[in-house]
Formats: sequence, structure tokens, C-alpha cells
Amino acid sequence: MRAFFSARQQTDAWPRPPIEAAIRRAFGAVTVIGDDQGHTIYEVEDGDLRFVIALVHHGSANAGVCEIGFLARFLRYPVSDKALRSLNSGLHLASAFIESGELYLIARIAATGSYDETRFGLMLEAWRRDMTFVMATLSGKKSAEAGPPELGFDAGRIKEQPTVFAMAYFWRNDPKTLCRRCRGRGRAGLFRRECDACEGKGFVGAFRASESAGAVRADGTR
Repeated sequence: MRAFFSARQQTDAWPRPPIEAAIRRAFGAVTVIGDDQGHTIYEVEDGDLRFVIALVHHGSANAGVCEIGFLARFLRYPVSDKALRSLNSGLHLASAFIESGELYLIARIAATGSYDETRFGLMLEAWRRDMTFVMATLSGKKSAEAGPPELGFDAGRIKEQPTVFAMAYFWRNDPKTLCRRCRGRGRAGLFRRECDACEGKGFVGAFRASESAGAVRADGTR
């Protein structure tokens, strides 16, 4: 089974060691819970934040990483459609969705251009900011049955079939990359106005960016 990225040309790859090192520096406890030819899945626990990160291998585990996915599940948080729309309007990198009454947060990053530690750090910080925003928004909505934060996924099943787990979720949205105009800051120009290219989000669809005439990649090259 192929990795979860789009079939549209994804030819770039970033080296795995610095990606993994950056993830471990950025978050508290990071544990590999699944690893196969297609994907490596990490369980992350950082304070009250619990989520998984998936690396998509570029052909094999040793050939680099072509995408990074983030996924969180919020158990026993009742969220209305109106509240979901409000959540999504405040997110930068991630998207929220509801499945079987449960709230999920998901994001995908495409490896475009050369790996850059600073820019990848901005992406990790954007995910943390989105997670923190969701947790703060949901703080008053937790049901009486909810306990401490949980991962929300069966680590044993992920270990058995990492690629099957990734394919079950990460088809939902297209990967993103840093906005080439504001470089992920969400604001541009002399007066630091909201960037109209990304609507202040700091991120745009990776394939939309790469298919644009004269598109600039995440590393600043064409």
C-alpha cells in the first residue's frame, strides 16, 4: 500500500535524522509506535497535548521523508457544527473534523525544496499553536466522563500496521507548505498587514504553490 500523499508529483525528500531530532527537541516525550517500509509513526506527549506524527518515507525508510502528518483525537468533547466552523477559522496549519461524534485535528506538510531547520521549526510551532488553541477552546466543553488527556488511538494496532493507520486518516486534506510571500508569518509588507496570499495563515496548499507559475519553494528557490 502506497503512502498517504497525493499522486501529484511529490519528488522532493528531506533527510529523516534532522526531522526526527527537531521533533524530539520541540516536544516532550516522543516514542516510535509504528515503523514499516512506508511510514514511521510517533506517539507524542507534551504536557496536556497528546497526538501522533507520521513520517512518509520516500520509497523506503532510508531514502528520506516526503511528507509529515500530524493527528490528534479529542475524546468526549462534544462539539457542534457551529463550534467546528469556529475552530477551523482560528487554525493556521491544521484542520478540525468530526467523525462518529469525536473531534479530530489533522495537518500534513509536504517536503518541498531543501530541508531547512528554521522553517521546519516554524511548522512544528504552528502545529503546537493549533493544538493549544483547540485545547483552550475546548476547556469548558469537556464532558463529565472525560478523564486526563489520552492518545485516542490503539498503539498496538498502529505497531502492527503503520501504513494502514496512516491511510485511514491522512487522505482527508491536502499537504501544505510555508506561504512563499510571508514565509509562514501570516503578515507581509512594510506595514505587516495580513498576507493576502495565505489569508494570514502562513501556509498554503503545497501543490497549489508548486503548480503556480514561477512558484518559489519553501527553501526560497524556484
